[in-house]
Amino acid sequence: MDRALKAYLEDHKASCPNCDQPLVVQEQCPECGLPLEVHIKAITPIITLPWLVACLPWAVLAGEGVTTWIIALRHLQSPLYLGWDLNPLFMYSNAVQVVSPLVFAWLLLDRRRINLMKPVLIMIIAGIPTLAYLIDLVAILL
Repeated sequence: MDRALKAYLEDHKASCPNCDQPLVVQEQCPECGLPLEVHIKAITPIITLPWLVACLPWAVLAGEGVTTWIIALRHLQSPLYLGWDLNPLFMYSNAVQVVSPLVFAWLLLDRRRINLMKPVLIMIIAGIPTLAYLIDLVAILL
């Protein structure tokens, strides 16, 4: 008998998934004869701190990015040239805004890879839209 199965059945009250009969320490169900196995499954939380830190700045900016794309498509113009200033800092800010829906979608779909990234890389991912916010804030204040 598998040691993991034996240890699990000794410590837990379990029932057969087939006939719902209470299980004893055996390799099969005493009622229906279903062979028993123990499978270990890793459970990853849906929301983790690294993913949240990387995702939140992009989530806020993605709404503005979608709006920019809607305006650009409506006027059939490039979203990077909707009457924005050609200052390189403002172009950076606008470019980040335009790609933000795509980056946000990537962050939503690739949570496992984000959770495995080094903290420095997560801070860089979160810092890109944060810098764009700061540039826009300075532009408003000046």
